[in-house]
Amino acid sequence: IAFYYGCDFALYLSFNSVYTSYLMLLSFIGIIFYVLLFAVAGFSGLKDPYNNFLVPSYILFVSIWVTIAYEKWAQREQEISYIWNTLNFKQKLQTLPEYDGIYIIDTVTKGVRLQDPFPTRYRKIITNIPLIVIGLVLIVANFFVFTFINDEIKKKTDYDPEILKSVYEVSAGIANGAVIFIFSVLYNFICIKAVAWENHRYWNTQNNSLVIKTFVFDFTLAYINLFYFAFVDKDFGLMANNFISLMITKNILFNVKTNLVPYLIYLVRKRFMMRKWKENRSLFKKQLLEEEGLTQYAIEESSSNKKEKKKAKKLFESLDPLVQRKLLKMEKRLILHEQIERTMIMSKLPDLRLVWTNYAIQFGYISFFSLVFPLAPLIGCLLNIVDLMFTYFALTDHIQRKICLEQGSIGIWKYNFLLMSIISLFTNLGIIVFADQGFIDLLNKMGVPADWQGDKFVIIYLAIAEHIIFLVKFLLAVTIVDMPRWIREEIVQMENREELDNEVTKRELLQIHNKRKMEKKYEEMKTGVLTHFQG
Repeated sequence: IAFYYGCDFALYLSFNSVYTSYLMLLSFIGIIFYVLLFAVAGFSGLKDPYNNFLVPSYILFVSIWVTIAYEKWAQREQEISYIWNTLNFKQKLQTLPEYDGIYIIDTVTKGVRLQDPFPTRYRKIITNIPLIVIGLVLIVANFFVFTFINDEIKKKTDYDPEILKSVYEVSAGIANGAVIFIFSVLYNFICIKAVAWENHRYWNTQNNSLVIKTFVFDFTLAYINLFYFAFVDKDFGLMANNFISLMITKNILFNVKTNLVPYLIYLVRKRFMMRKWKENRSLFKKQLLEEEGLTQYAIEESSSNKKEKKKAKKLFESLDPLVQRKLLKMEKRLILHEQIERTMIMSKLPDLRLVWTNYAIQFGYISFFSLVFPLAPLIGCLLNIVDLMFTYFALTDHIQRKICLEQGSIGIWKYNFLLMSIISLFTNLGIIVFADQGFIDLLNKMGVPADWQGDKFVIIYLAIAEHIIFLVKFLLAVTIVDMPRWIREEIVQMENREELDNEVTKRELLQIHNKRKMEKKYEEMKTGVLTHFQG
């Protein structure tokens, strides 16, 4: 895949495989935690199932899982880069073809170069202001509309059954997911136009600018309602229903956009192309056969009648072997032309920036809020497996090959995942400490005095827990080395071989130098002796 579709696309597939495999582990733990949570609450007679000793252990496990998954991917990335020979690869900075500017003489190099009279940094300032305003308008509109809808659901379903209330909340979450997806597509389109106007010289700076703009908007839009439900409304049931319906809806719509729609477009194009190709193929083949003097064979072969086809087959068998070879070569040419035409209508690879954004948002959903709904990792794992199946089917059926580019890492997305892994720690601890009454009940059961249960002490407890978990994460990060041991050993062996080769080369050069020196002295002596005898 790396050498056919490019290293960037192969890195995405490799990340998806590693991430999904570790999601399976978290799914297994989440199922056990979900069952034990309600089992302990049922035996103890607790109204709040989160008011027990299992919650801190699950938070600790999620934090450890996030760290291990991140470090293992960093390790796998090093392995892939070493195998592809892109371990120390640096992208060459080449000016984009669409970069617009005027030609000036460089005062340093005295050469001619392209320079934009209105620099990109000023263009970015101009574009950032309206983009921030548009993003805030979309985020605030989505937040207030769906907050109002959920408030109305609460008022109207106070006397309704719990199942009906859950149906309303899930429906609101599905609608919210659809609106978030539409707003994301709209804002992404606006950002592409704005970044194109910024007139970046290099692809790396252009891509990073677009990633930062779109990811900050998608991050805020995806999580603002859930943070409100967790820390302001403090309704875990409403949050769980909205959270899971939002995650599923967003992933399904993304798969429809990136996988299903291109496939349907390809089928329509293929049907239209094949109809036209059959007509043109029969005319083209008939013309070639008539040029070869096989008019009768052309008439019978182009006919749709079965009897005429049989006659054409018998006539082909009776032809001269040289003519048969010509016809077979002609058939191969026509098959090749058909393959070329089919390649022209194939779909292009999906925009990897959008794919990475989708997985980063899903990673946030699971690492931030899986405490509220522990089965979320299982659902995310199933969604990723379906996405991988669709992707591999598309690669083998209707995806057009692009120019392969070297790439040694996933770039800026690695830092995005690291940032989200840190935010997940504060989110999970904050949900328990500030949003759940069960934490106060737990302090009472532990015999903590009421004077030590104020907001100040709660913040101290949060800081202590956060430092302990950060220490565990740091120890794990140090223990799991990014570069595997076998790669380090091979690099050392290669360096030793290079040193030995250099020493051997130096010895050989010294021997050659000494040999030439001796030959020169011998020639001088020989010349001197001959001169002496001649004298």
